[in-house]
Amino acid sequence: ASAVHHFSLADQGETGLGAGCDGQLSLSFTRLTEHHLAPMRSAACRALDPTQGTQPLCAHVNASGMLNFDHDGSRCDIRLGAPLRVFIGGNHIDCLPMYQLCNHMGWFVYGNGKQPILKQYQNDFFYRLPPAMALPEFFQQHPIDAILIMNHHFQRDVDLLEASVAAQSCRYVGLLGPERRYRHCQKHLSDAALDWLDSRIHAPMGLPMPSKGPQQVALSVTAQLASLVRA
Repeated sequence: ASAVHHFSLADQGETGLGAGCDGQLSLSFTRLTEHHLAPMRSAACRALDPTQGTQPLCAHVNASGMLNFDHDGSRCDIRLGAPLRVFIGGNHIDCLPMYQLCNHMGWFVYGNGKQPILKQYQNDFFYRLPPAMALPEFFQQHPIDAILIMNHHFQRDVDLLEASVAAQSCRYVGLLGPERRYRHCQKHLSDAALDWLDSRIHAPMGLPMPSKGPQQVALSVTAQLASLVRA
């Protein structure tokens, strides 16, 4: 059963939980069932047992939002909210702050950038598009929540906008550049792409900001994604 606990400034104590918005904080707690706890308890006991060696108890969240506990053949899976799945289309160096911020948010990032500096983000939360795989095929095989188009190349922008129709789970398509750039792209898109993009396109992408450097773009887009896609 779930329970909601409310804290105010008077409840700070050792935890400091009262330092919420307007001095109040409400937390919802959900009790795990024995079905979840038993395998976790068994694996933890073996991990801490000195007679069983020194192999650690491993826990991680995969791209499907599954929390996995593994130790010596014992496994427990708990489904959590899946991280946001973002495709970043672009090979320019100003994509780097976008990769960094998505990585910091714990989002699962797909990309086709080839800049050497982006290689540091090829980890559990980054997947590079295979060179031989066409974008429509990729979007059909990989559920995507958001597509960010940062190519600095008009024809590549058009190609990615057209291909995005295959990403049926996508709810956000952001295009870097001024509003007139998308108006120009529209002249080269199919009717099917225009209809599909109508409720998803954000051009320019991101929340309005007085300055639009790479870091500000990444911040404004991340804020917009968090407010729209997770709403």
